[in-house]
Amino acid sequence: MEGIGHYAEAVPAEQFRQIIPSGGFHARIGQSFRRMKNMDDVFAYENSIAVSPTLVKMFRPEAAIFLEKFHCWLQESRMMADGQRWIQGSFDAWGKELPFLAPRTMRRIVKRFQKFGLLMATRRDGVEWYTLDYKELMKQVAAYRAKHGVASPCPTVAEGGEAL
Repeated sequence: MEGIGHYAEAVPAEQFRQIIPSGGFHARIGQSFRRMKNMDDVFAYENSIAVSPTLVKMFRPEAAIFLEKFHCWLQESRMMADGQRWIQGSFDAWGKELPFLAPRTMRRIVKRFQKFGLLMATRRDGVEWYTLDYKELMKQVAAYRAKHGVASPCPTVAEGGEAL
């Protein structure tokens, strides 16, 4: 079956010619590639968030998304105390990077993670600072995976994985 670019399997050439408005066939191919480039701009260059399916199952999608983004913010933070990175807690500022989560929702998520022992907070100079207890997170993820029979996607050497 003859097709064009990414549409090779999805749209046969005959239908492809009908989809794209007038102009020579080659002009239509050029339009199609420009359209695909614009789609790449949306998917490839926007600030994307990858979310662990295990975290989604454990905590719900919005909490898992928040946790993934929180982890990224911690990796970028320069504030070190007690051997851990910390970030300032401003739900309004966080909302700019997660506009689909209301500040109220983020407060609820943070309280829930504090209750589970995953997030720790401290107040310094009138500012709220937060960090993630990675050991506790790994412990809870391991317990969830063991209970539900979910294999680790990247087993450690201790779990029988191979060393690099």
